Amino acid sequence: MRASAAVRGCKGLRCEIGKRQYLTPNSDNGQADALFTVIAARHLRRSTMITTQASFGQWHQVFPNAACVHKLIDLLTHVSEVIEIKGESFRLREATERKARLEVERAQSRHAAAQR
Repeated sequence: MRASAAVRGCKGLRCEIGKRQYLTPNSDNGQADALFTVIAARHLRRSTMITTQASFGQWHQVFPNAACVHKLIDLLTHVSEVIEIKGESFRLREATERKARLEVERAQSRHAAAQR
């Protein structure tokens, strides 16, 4: 997505840039610049909520060569409230439980097949 298109798409109360569009490992500088453009355009004008699994300290890994990362973080945290949620991932827990159930079912099937 080009930066100008991203800004035009964020005029209303809700601005959805796209799931995992920017914060993927080794994103290029263009993606960082586009995200910076959106955040800078909204700074002190509109509320902006960002959800990510990457902490601010990890953003340099996501955008390894982007010079705007410090300024981007500065804009995001200038007049904001950062809510950090720590805890077990529900998706990870459900996947682990599902895997354990499948292993039990497979073992029971093998045992039943061996009994015949």
